[in-house]
This record gives sequence, structure tokens and C-alpha cells, in this order.
Amino acid sequence: MMNYSTKNTQNTKKTQKPYDNKDWTSKKNRSILLAESYQRLGYYKKSIRTKECGNYLEYIKNPKTKDTKIHKAMLCRDRFCPVCSWRKTIKQTTELNSMIDFMDTDNNRYLFMTLTGGKRVFGDTEAEAIQAIKDRIDLLNKAFAKLMKRKQIKNSILGYYRSLEMPVDKEQYITSKIYNKLDNKKGLKIGDINPNYLSYHPHFHIIWSVKEEYFSKNNDLYITDKQWGNLWAECLNIGFTPIIDIRAIKTDKNNKNNDDLRGGIKEVTKYAVKDTDYIIKSDPALTDKLVCILNEALKGKRTISLGGNFKKANKEIKLLIQEDENIKNNREIENGYTIEGRIDWNWNDKRYYFTSKNNRIYKKLDKKDNKTLIHKKT
Repeated sequence: MMNYSTKNTQNTKKTQKPYDNKDWTSKKNRSILLAESYQRLGYYKKSIRTKECGNYLEYIKNPKTKDTKIHKAMLCRDRFCPVCSWRKTIKQTTELNSMIDFMDTDNNRYLFMTLTGGKRVFGDTEAEAIQAIKDRIDLLNKAFAKLMKRKQIKNSILGYYRSLEMPVDKEQYITSKIYNKLDNKKGLKIGDINPNYLSYHPHFHIIWSVKEEYFSKNNDLYITDKQWGNLWAECLNIGFTPIIDIRAIKTDKNNKNNDDLRGGIKEVTKYAVKDTDYIIKSDPALTDKLVCILNEALKGKRTISLGGNFKKANKEIKLLIQEDENIKNNREIENGYTIEGRIDWNWNDKRYYFTSKNNRIYKKLDKKDNKTLIHKKT
């Protein structure tokens, strides 16, 4: 990947208007912290990419409404990059909303569910933690595959949208929030050593699509909470019934934006791991430990999976988007938007500035300079 720098960033503050967008600025600053961690860990190529992520943004503007939209951005697409994971969550939320709108004509009903695999996992060493996380995710994936083969599920379920979430407990001492969530509070109080410190809790969030008559009386489609629990425990084959959360999503045909449905969508499309769980500005050593563990543990793991009518709807929507892509830019221009230029990151001020096309000067690092930044480990 080529590396670019802007010569005039030191003078940008004097000549250009700042782009005050808290989301972009805060995520960019946190991506720099991740890049620094990658550098310390020896992931040099990852460090270069995440440091460059979001260095410039191209924007379009409506001269009448003064509305500004980010049109394109320089992104690294690293799984743990705060900028990219934030943008990916927005994209996934939009896509899932589109799928549900696409399937609306089928009069589907929806269930929101959380499936766990038991207690949180630990590791005395980084290697043990990595293996424990991998084993738990593999257990969840295999159990879910078994679940989908059950006759009762095949008869009742039309499709699913499944996401993997893995919170990290990085608090060394018990806070009031942690205390309220503890399963066993016996002998513990706020301020004590947190028994779950540096533990990981991989689990699935799922939106199930079911037939409209699923909740009707006198049919064999409905699956009770107890039956769900028993089915999941059998598929996990762990000898006990883990905690699962099942909620029927209320639907209102007169309200396409009902809060219950949108709340479920927001939950299932959020980050697999929040960047605040592994980027701790005040503790670089802990940041490095968590970044290393999460990178190795989640390598090659899928965090989003679709099946049934969700998968079919997603395929149809992507075809429509592909056909529509050719006229997308023209439509934006027809709606009054004009391509204005770029927004550049100022390394001195740690913020963005609008940059005129005419005074942007870029320096490409030569191959010799670039080679010094690249290490075998990626």
C-alpha cells in the first residue's frame, strides 16, 4: 500500500475551515492509538494502514441547503480499526433495514434472541486466552449448525441474521455497573478485585424471521422459551442449559419505523468488539495485550451470517445496488449536490480541515523509504 503525506498540513489551520465532526475526529484519533499498538507489537503493515485510515475524505455539498455528505474516504478496512468498524456498523444497519423492508410484503414476524455458550472464558497467558476464545466460538458455530438442522427449527424458521459479539471485561476492580451484572455476588462488594477481569464472553445475537401465524394458537410452529433452551443445550452438548434471551419483536403495519424492530436491528448490527474494550489510552501495555489476543483469536472468524429469506433478500438487494451504482452519482448531482473537494487530517492539530483542490500537494514515499516500514509480520 502506498503511503502519502500532505506537505501543507502545518499551514492548514490558518487558511482552511475546520471540519467539526465529532464522530470522524474521535474515531480517527483512536485509530492512531491502534496504529501505535500495532507498531509496538510488530504488526508494521497493519500499523501503516490504520495510521493512514481516514487521512482524507472526499465530500459533496448541496449549495442550497448547505448539507455536506462524505462521498468517499481513504479506509484501511482493518477489522479492529475504530473508523472502519464504525463505518461497517452503519453499513450493516442500512443493509439489514433494507432486507427487512424488502421482505415486508411477506408479512413476516420477527424474534430477537441472544444465545450464549456458558460462562465467560479466561486465559492465564495470551496463548491460553486466544485458544479459549477460539474454542468457544467454534463451539457456538457448530451448535448453531446443528440447531438449524432440527426439524422443529426447519418448520418454524424462515431465515435469520446472526452476529457475533464478544465483550471484554477490562475493569480490574468491581464498579457499581459490574456489581449489578455479577451472577454470584456472595462475599463481593464494589471496589473489590473483579473476578471476571480480562475475561471474554463470545455470544450470538440473532433476528429470526418466522411465519405470520407463528404466534397463533393451536399450531405446532410456536417454540416456547423452555423448548428453545433445551434445543440449544442439546446442540451445545455441555450438560446444562445456558442463559438465553428471547423476545418477540412487536410489529406495527402502520409504523414502518417501530422502535422495537429498529432496536433489535441496532443490537444485532453493532460492533463485534467495541474499540473501547481494547484501546485503553491510559494503559498502552494492556492495549497491546488485548489487541494481540483479539487479532489472533478472531483471525478468519466470520462475525455476520445470514440464512433463509434474509440471505435471499440480501442477494436481491445487492443486485439492485449493482445495477443502480452507475447512476448513483448522477442522482446526487440531480438532487443539488456538487462535488466540492477534500477534507484532510491535520497531524499537528489532530483534527480535520476542509482543503481546496488547488492547494493540495502530496508526496509519495519512494520504495526505499517504504521498505523500512514493512516487516515480515503482518
